[in-house]
Amino acid sequence: PPSIIMIFYGAIMSLDVGALFAAAIVPGLVLAGSLFVANAAFARAQNHPRLTERPPLVPTVLRALPALAMPVVIMCGIAFGLTTPTEAGVIAVLTALAAAAFYRQLSLDMLTQAMKSATVLTGAIFTLFVTGALINFLAALLGLPALVSAWVDGVGLDLNGFMLLLLGLFLLAGTVLDTQIALVLMVPILAPAAY
Repeated sequence: PPSIIMIFYGAIMSLDVGALFAAAIVPGLVLAGSLFVANAAFARAQNHPRLTERPPLVPTVLRALPALAMPVVIMCGIAFGLTTPTEAGVIAVLTALAAAAFYRQLSLDMLTQAMKSATVLTGAIFTLFVTGALINFLAALLGLPALVSAWVDGVGLDLNGFMLLLLGLFLLAGTVLDTQIALVLMVPILAPAAY
């Protein structure tokens, strides 16, 4: 989800993740609405089957409530400044354990698999940040951020032109790099040009 990108961006640029989340509420709702409309249009165009009988609303929502509570708890905690992203992660784990217990799917094997997966993912994220920090240190040593800033000033790009340049660069980078890797590599080099 886009919230992960905001957490990475906030960590890279030392920004308040709660403020980033608050700024993304309206764009997130617009994106969600657009995806709903596109999904409905494609489902109609492809003639997907429809539900002949709708499940009862209240029991269905009550059954889904533990799973639906997790993103609300995480986002509200960070956006309203009640928790840091790390604390929100702990709360998310506890909420997921409570949801698994509620759905009667909590087992020792599941916990072991989840811990193994979290360990591998954490190692990958730290490797990514260390490698990115090393590359950005070398870029700063070579003066690449200042060079990019001078080029943007020299070309005379206004805000819209700079945004189009960034969109193009991230589109190209996204064809060969994962989003988080592109952020770690490109943001420290391009951010000084934005100021």
